[in-house]
Amino acid sequence: MSLNVLRLAVRSLCFLLMNVALIMAGSEVSIAADYYRSRSLGRHLMSLAEQNPELVRVESIARSISRRNVWLLEVGRGVKQDRKARPAMLVVAGVEGNDLIGCSTAVSWVEYLVERYGSDADVTRLLKTTTVYIVPRLNPDAAEYFFARPKLEMCLNKKPADDDHDGLIDEDGPEDIDGDGLITWMRVEDTEGEYILDPRDDRLLMKADHLKGEVGAWRYLTEGTDNDKDERWNEDGPGGVNLNHNFP
Repeated sequence: MSLNVLRLAVRSLCFLLMNVALIMAGSEVSIAADYYRSRSLGRHLMSLAEQNPELVRVESIARSISRRNVWLLEVGRGVKQDRKARPAMLVVAGVEGNDLIGCSTAVSWVEYLVERYGSDADVTRLLKTTTVYIVPRLNPDAAEYFFARPKLEMCLNKKPADDDHDGLIDEDGPEDIDGDGLITWMRVEDTEGEYILDPRDDRLLMKADHLKGEVGAWRYLTEGTDNDKDERWNEDGPGGVNLNHNFP
């Protein structure tokens, strides 16, 4: 890839990232950032390819633990032989499972390129000289937690594992005890705990400082119960691999 083409690609992507930042700040811009569920993401990508067959191709390159598609978009002008032979760039988003805006940004960038092809000289040159590959969501299982109820922030890919080495798998995960639809945190009074009440606001906890003679009286735990009765809480729930921490 030539330096000029690389600069063009980076410039267009940076423009989109700037717009996304404005969206998150509440400003009005022309690019919308949607949070997609796995199925709606697939439908949207298919529609994008069907409406722009001369520029966009889409395929599933893998299946997640929960059998969700990992999609790949190929964006570029020309016949297959030419697209495969020329310089290429790869954009991978959705590696950190709870970072949904990354997927939305990647999809919006494809829309940006497609909409401006033929009218924007720089974009037209980019797609005629470079093949762009985009994986909008590498970790679909973790992303789907955002839409589940109760909501649980998760970066892992749901691969079953015996985290507490008791011969059982995923048997002691968090639970929505108060029924508010969220998995949050709770405090439990325990003389062996590490925390004390914050003297400035007793709704908060702070770690006991043993050098000051402070003695812990509370534990700070993920919301849930001790399902397997081993006196540990929520230590073996749905987990797996954090793809963002597992690069060579």
